[in-house]
Amino acid sequence: MKKITTSIQSLLHGSIFFLIVELYGAWIHFRSGYYLYNVDGSPVTQWQRLVNGVFYQGTFVVVFLLAFLTEINYNLFFRKKKYRQYFMVLIAGAILIEMALYGWKSLVNEATPVWSSARVLFLSLYVFVYALIRDFIQKQILKKNRNLQQKEAEITALKAQVNPHFFFNTLNTIYGTALLENAPRTATCIEQLSGIMRYTIAGAGRDLTPLSEEVNFIEDYLQLQRLRIPDRENIQVKTDISIDDPSVKIAPLLLLPFIENAFKYGISTEHPCIVKIQLNVKEKVLHFLAENTRFPEKNKPEGLGTGIENVRQRLELIYPDRHQLVYEPQENSFIVTLTLHLH
Repeated sequence: MKKITTSIQSLLHGSIFFLIVELYGAWIHFRSGYYLYNVDGSPVTQWQRLVNGVFYQGTFVVVFLLAFLTEINYNLFFRKKKYRQYFMVLIAGAILIEMALYGWKSLVNEATPVWSSARVLFLSLYVFVYALIRDFIQKQILKKNRNLQQKEAEITALKAQVNPHFFFNTLNTIYGTALLENAPRTATCIEQLSGIMRYTIAGAGRDLTPLSEEVNFIEDYLQLQRLRIPDRENIQVKTDISIDDPSVKIAPLLLLPFIENAFKYGISTEHPCIVKIQLNVKEKVLHFLAENTRFPEKNKPEGLGTGIENVRQRLELIYPDRHQLVYEPQENSFIVTLTLHLH
């Protein structure tokens, strides 16, 4: 499809320049009179008639050289932000096209034509302005698509919420019961779970959230996991969280799927295992690591899983060219690392 689109655009450019050449020829004939006679009144020779018969075919080839330069230079260099190479190819291509026109005119007119630096400038300006306009349009389309996909993701998340007030009221009731029955540990767990649910629901409607709130959410989740996991010597959970600026913002619930997977697949009550979570933010650069022991006998879903795949898509939408996500399956462990340049 991309090749077809490029070909159609090349035809469009060729047609535009061919029209310009046709209009130029018509203007020349209008000024010169009957085309079988030269300007000096001498009859047109057989050679001149032959060359005139194929003149536009040759011109059309030169025109498509410009169309080729316009498309290829844009796709190979301008879109990839290789501006230095772009301008080098642009100037060189315009000069080559002018040389082709120069040589063709010498064949047609049987005389030495005049080299035109103005044509080189015109060709260069056309290709450059076209690249600017097309790049602007492409960015606008991409921005609209990202916003649309982000809104669709938010709507999907909101649809998944089944009467959240019911859950909060129920949790508050259970929390009060736990306090009455003198079960402070249970009450703490319920309180942390309530905070996690509240943050999860609130985060679905926000594009960005303060990093301090995201860290508090992660710490509550880790605390619940520690309470859930049996207190055994073969199980180790290590965490390292540090941030230098709590006011920095991040897309909410971005790191949770990695942490969930680390606990889901990295904990065993029978074998030695370790889960390591590191989150460090310095000068708006986030470094995240989730590492867990790998057990070959455990059934794991094929691929990245829905949660991690959603995170990957969100990173592409929200932080294009501002993140690096790496999955590193080892023989005895699984490691996820994320480097993210925050807003």
